[in-house]
Amino acid sequence: MKNKTVIYIIIILIGIMGIAYGGMHSGYVLKLIKNVNEYNKIENYGLLNSQHINDIEKELFEKHLIIYDKNSIGGELVKDNVIKTYEYMKKDYDLIEVKDVKTINQSYETIVVTSDMETFSSFEDLERYVADGGHAFIVYHTTTDGFINTIFGIEEAGKTVESNGILLKDNLLIKNDGYKLNNNAITNSMRDVTLSKGTTVYAETADSIPLLWDIDYKKGKFMIFNGTCLEGKENRGILAGALGLLVEDYIYPILNAKICYIDDFPSPIPSGFNENIYRDYGLTIEEFYKRVWWPDILKGAKLYDVKYTGVIIETYNDDVTPPFDSGSYDTKDNLIMYGRELLKNNGELGFHGYNHQSFAPEGFIKEDLGYNSWESTEDMKEALKEINRFSKEVFPYYNFKVYVPPSNILHPMGRAAIKEAVPSMNILASLYLAGEGSDAYVQEFEIAKDQIIELPRITYDYINEEGEDWFIYTTINLLGVFSHFIHPDDILDPKRNMGYSWEEMKEQYNEMLKDIKDKYGWLRSMTASQAAEELKKYLQCDVKFVKNEDEIYGFMTNFRKDMYFILRTEKEIKKTISCTVIEIDKDVYLVHTKEPEFAVKF
Repeated sequence: MKNKTVIYIIIILIGIMGIAYGGMHSGYVLKLIKNVNEYNKIENYGLLNSQHINDIEKELFEKHLIIYDKNSIGGELVKDNVIKTYEYMKKDYDLIEVKDVKTINQSYETIVVTSDMETFSSFEDLERYVADGGHAFIVYHTTTDGFINTIFGIEEAGKTVESNGILLKDNLLIKNDGYKLNNNAITNSMRDVTLSKGTTVYAETADSIPLLWDIDYKKGKFMIFNGTCLEGKENRGILAGALGLLVEDYIYPILNAKICYIDDFPSPIPSGFNENIYRDYGLTIEEFYKRVWWPDILKGAKLYDVKYTGVIIETYNDDVTPPFDSGSYDTKDNLIMYGRELLKNNGELGFHGYNHQSFAPEGFIKEDLGYNSWESTEDMKEALKEINRFSKEVFPYYNFKVYVPPSNILHPMGRAAIKEAVPSMNILASLYLAGEGSDAYVQEFEIAKDQIIELPRITYDYINEEGEDWFIYTTINLLGVFSHFIHPDDILDPKRNMGYSWEEMKEQYNEMLKDIKDKYGWLRSMTASQAAEELKKYLQCDVKFVKNEDEIYGFMTNFRKDMYFILRTEKEIKKTISCTVIEIDKDVYLVHTKEPEFAVKF
């Protein structure tokens, strides 16, 4: 009798387990889980302002001057990057054209010159400014004037040459003293120069031509950049590092976020076999994703402190005209299984599209990508409504907020469709940098006029191609941001996998994640929605600094805790007020404050 009772109990337990599994498999249980994807909205924080900012004479706040020449094409590009760097650093600056320079005010902490010295008629004023203790950064050096070159620390100026690569001789970029890049990810047109004694070289090209150096001049200092690569957006981090080395006790705010995306995930999985996968694992593509790729991704996320934002594709059909068919049962099954595990591992779900047809009308995409063109915003809206309906069947309470455009291409029609079709979707994550000839939607970190949060991705792929780490390091140096994306099917594409096996791709990818964790363990791991809220806090906060020999004071308005800053100083920090400070490199510190006023004392 007892044996029968035990058997009945076992049968009942098996039945309960089967029902539970079936319920989860069907998504029913997930419908009961009210995951709404809300993260510490800035509206939940009290808005604070410095109580003393209005009591301080405006002349005490640091300010900077940019001198430019509108007739110099390259100089204009450099000027625009200097402006954007100062804006991200929240530095007040004045802008003046070189022909309008009459006298130079000694109150400027830094003067950045993006014009050619040959057109600089007031060099005597600049020389006097530096001699009296000022800091001048010449970021577009091309002069052959012997007198000026002598002051700049140039013993001999040779011919103009083209040179690739870079070698860092100091921590111009945080945690990258000694970094060397040999390829043409960095190119410069520059003078082949020999420097005099007294110069400090911070960077040179791969073939040892001085690229960035400084030299003391009486009470002040000149810093010289001997090249053209600062015309490129990707090298703004050099500007941030150079300014921090030029000026004593240099401080600026950062976003401080680490973000990782998986494009096309969850999505329909190709059926059948892949030759390489079957050779290495004896598995179908679907089995490989489930039993190898996804567990490897989750393991790496745990080891290297990564939170993934996955962006959903409902179908890979080519339809751009309604009505739009629903995704298959298998696709929904993938969303249930992988979506649940992604959220369980502190991740986020967003949209990549109903299908992989970029929102663009006829003629907008110049590259031959094989995409169909969309007729109207209304058709785009219908496609978005379908993926929203499909996804809400599994996660009915979830607020989908992030949109990643397929192939990073987005027409204004598509942007309008997103806002109207899915009101909760207020984050666009495309690209920070564009490849040559790219049709990509290129972004800055900003809040657009239509209140959509622009949260660009910087790098991608599993494979560590030479130079990709440079883009990572420069952006961390300026913004304190790592933003990367991968695809599940990169292993299936011969061009994207570059002949590597999954084990080789995984090893390289994990090496990159480990490098970021080891060098920049202070970066806060976030989903895209979390980072977007932090970006709003960072952008809306305004900060003014007052500095003297012994201390730095920060005064903020529109402050919502927390704020983070990079501080470069050779001085010993003896005391902090309303902030904490940790050393993250030689003479480089991360400052964290939860109050609208703070101070660092030396």
